[in-house]
Amino acid sequence: FDVVKLDDRRIAFFIGDVAGKGLPAAILMACTQSFLNASLQHHDDPARAMEAVNRHLVAHAPETKFVSLWVGVLDTRTGVLRYVDAGHGYWLIRDPDGTPREMVGRAGGVPLRVDDDAVYSSEQLKIEPGTRIVLYSDGVVEQVGSSEDGTAGDPFGMDRVLASLGPATSPEEDVQLLVRAVQRHARVEILADDLTVGSIEFRTATT
Repeated sequence: FDVVKLDDRRIAFFIGDVAGKGLPAAILMACTQSFLNASLQHHDDPARAMEAVNRHLVAHAPETKFVSLWVGVLDTRTGVLRYVDAGHGYWLIRDPDGTPREMVGRAGGVPLRVDDDAVYSSEQLKIEPGTRIVLYSDGVVEQVGSSEDGTAGDPFGMDRVLASLGPATSPEEDVQLLVRAVQRHARVEILADDLTVGSIEFRTATT
């Protein structure tokens, strides 16, 4: 997860996940992150930046690894959000009145390093000041609950995501309430997968 200021009006933010765990996965994610930061500086369309990162990973990453990635570029003067979803799928919009909207079925492309010649497409969304973009890892929705006797229960799921975010009135509360809800659901000290949540609020830029 990262937030990057591209210039005096554009902010980029992204969340990604590498197949696998441990140090090799962490190193690959760090390489992906640094190359994406550089690519976003050279491409106005985040889809072209995604394609550049994919070519880099094809040339340098093991064939057994792939990276799911969501990246958005927000123009803080116009409110136009351009984004690409490369196999990530976990994000939502909170309208200025606080209503959460799950963003599903959006085009983008396959995870990085899956297809050598993958072509990615960006989508455009006009948002109003006060809108929040909430990004989270698959470890949120896939975390399995545990009963008091230690037996496994059902995954956290999208319904609980939306319910947990309902009372939140700020980006900070988006993160705090969702993380705490997943931890309560899990009932264990060590979660089954990584737990990452980020919330970005759109505020108009001043000249």
